Amino acid sequence: QRGGRGQGMPGGMPQMGGNMPGGMPPSMPKEIENQIAYEQVLASLDLNVLLAEADLNALLKTLEEPPAHAVFILATTELQKLPATIISRCQRFDFRRISTDVLVNRLTYIAKEEGIALDAESARLLAKLAQGGMRDAISLLDLCSSSGGVLDAARVEELLGISSAENIRNLASAILNKDFAYIFNMVSEIASSSVDISVFWQDVLAFYRDMLVVKSTKNAVAYLDLTETEYKEIAAVAGRFKKESLLY
Repeated sequence: QRGGRGQGMPGGMPQMGGNMPGGMPPSMPKEIENQIAYEQVLASLDLNVLLAEADLNALLKTLEEPPAHAVFILATTELQKLPATIISRCQRFDFRRISTDVLVNRLTYIAKEEGIALDAESARLLAKLAQGGMRDAISLLDLCSSSGGVLDAARVEELLGISSAENIRNLASAILNKDFAYIFNMVSEIASSSVDISVFWQDVLAFYRDMLVVKSTKNAVAYLDLTETEYKEIAAVAGRFKKESLLY
């Protein structure tokens, strides 16, 4: 909502409603009606706590007859819970994950402008860790660059507490070969290092998923977010597995 100079937050930006027990702001639709009367006010509401039918019906009236100065921006991750009467009165914009290549290009540009020594491999690693989020990608770059020095893949892995792709491949090979000594030794090293072991296991599962895609499809590159080199490395390991062993 855009619209007087409010009180309650820095810069004249009031926050609608105080939290009551259970997290539900008191009389949210009524507060919207009160706030919308002022010009040059920036206020916010969380639609995820505004899902009661009575509240949505009250909000609908304000949406149908807003002041000329008012602009509503409704954001929710639970669109299916909003009634058609509200959705039909909004312009809808679906936010999707940003591709890894776009994130890499942006990180490379920022690094160049800020004088950060960031190589291509590290930029791609940061982009993949961001999982489609530009803000997360930039935050990771900021976190890693704060220590100074050259940001190569090994440095990024150390700073973020993640395991290298080589370690994951070696573990998969050890599992295939039933090399239990190597497996226990690696797990012990991971547990005693800065690597988050829960993230490590997620990476292992992701690697097995990628191998299953390689074994199950003829055009795995189209479904996997991998460089040509990464694809060849995974395909080389996957070639040693039977599809059945990856499924069960």
